[in-house]
Amino acid sequence: MPSAPSKKTPCALEGCTRAELWSAKCRNCHLTFCLGHRHPPDHECSALAESRRLQREKEQAVKDLRAQFKAPAAAVSKTKKSSPVVELMKLKGTATGDKAVPLESRVYFRVHFPRESNLGSQPMYFHKDWTIGRAIDAIANYGKIINRNNEASPETRLSLHHGESGTVILTTARFVTLMAAPDKSLSNGCHLILERGGMESVDPASYSS
Repeated sequence: MPSAPSKKTPCALEGCTRAELWSAKCRNCHLTFCLGHRHPPDHECSALAESRRLQREKEQAVKDLRAQFKAPAAAVSKTKKSSPVVELMKLKGTATGDKAVPLESRVYFRVHFPRESNLGSQPMYFHKDWTIGRAIDAIANYGKIINRNNEASPETRLSLHHGESGTVILTTARFVTLMAAPDKSLSNGCHLILERGGMESVDPASYSS
C-alpha cells in the first residue's frame, strides 16, 4: 500500500523527475516509485524480468527433459515385441499337427529342426497327453527327418530340448506333466529344439530362425 512520508520521495525510475509525498514500494524489487510508476510493468521491474527469465528457463528445461524421454520411447515402440497372448494366437493360426487331436487337448510350440536339415522353424501342436518320445516321432515325420530312435547308438538318436535353456527333455515325460510343473519351464507358445546326437544340451542361439 502507498505510504505518506513527511517529505517527498523521488521516483527510483531512471529519467523520472517526480518526487511525491505519496509513493509506493515495489514488492518485487523493493524500490520506491511515484504513483505513476508503481506497477512493475510501468517501471520495467528488474526483479519481475528476472522472474520471467527463470520461468522461461524452467519451461525450456521441462521441454528438453520431455524430449530426452520421448525419443527412446519412440525407439522402443518400434522394436517392442508382441505380448505372449498375441504370439500364441499367431502360432495357433499357422500350427500344423495331427488333425485327430481334439482342439481342447492341443498344446502349441514353435519347433526348430536339426541344423543338418536346414529347415526353418515350424509352429506345431501335439496332444497334451503325449510323451516327448511320441512328439519326436511326429516332428521327424513332418520334417522328413531320419528317425533311428529305436536303435541303441546315441549318435543317431533324436532328442527334444527346451528352447530357452537348451537342456534335453526326457522322452518318457508327458506334456501335461511338464506344463503343470512348478517351474513352468514348458508352456504353450514356447520353443522346442529337435536335434540328433543324444546331447544333454544344445545352444539355443544356433536355432534362432
